[in-house]
Amino acid sequence: GTSYRFRMRAFGFDGSTAIYGEYKEITGKTDAAAPVAPTVTVGAMTGVKIGGRADNALRLNWDKNTGASGYIIEQNQNGTWIRIARIGENSTTTYRVEKLSAGRTYQFRIRGFGFQGSTPVYGNFTYVNGTTIPAKVSGLCIGGTAADAIRLNWNKNTNASGYIIEKFQNGEWIRVARIADKNTQTYRVEGLQSRNSYVFRIRTFGFDGGTPLYSDYQMIAGNTK
Repeated sequence: GTSYRFRMRAFGFDGSTAIYGEYKEITGKTDAAAPVAPTVTVGAMTGVKIGGRADNALRLNWDKNTGASGYIIEQNQNGTWIRIARIGENSTTTYRVEKLSAGRTYQFRIRGFGFQGSTPVYGNFTYVNGTTIPAKVSGLCIGGTAADAIRLNWNKNTNASGYIIEKFQNGEWIRVARIADKNTQTYRVEGLQSRNSYVFRIRTFGFDGGTPLYSDYQMIAGNTK
């Protein structure tokens, strides 16, 4: 796309004397350069975190990646990374991973992708771990009664760290025990009044790092003698 000016003349000799003709001038312009497509790069993901949990699912959240066309999500399964989702638009910033087990920790990674022409271009992976909520207590029953006490029994929950027991009293729930041993399967609630009805609820708890996780409550009623 640039103009250039040239001149040209002929030369000869008379013996050893150089003889020159007059110059002729000409101007010419090179063709415009072909456009070069900009190199496509996809930046790393930001804001990747666990946005919600259930006993069988985890929700992944992240910030919108404006340099990406979409996202790839993978899950570590038995030491192998398996693609579980390809999201084809960058405005989506959440994904719910389902069919998981209660009280287990899972590892995920996510990256953005774009295209250089028809060639896919990928950003680096960003990793995040998440733990599902422990399963609810099962097998809850009244294991024994006395005039001043009721014994609660339940099945051991192998994916919990322990149990929380509460009693309904004067219109509110009062914690009566926090049991930090998942192998415990019984608790005797004492200091009760004879011939009275009581309602209890129990839930399991676990941790995701330093974050406590709680299951839904299971409720039961019992009568003292």
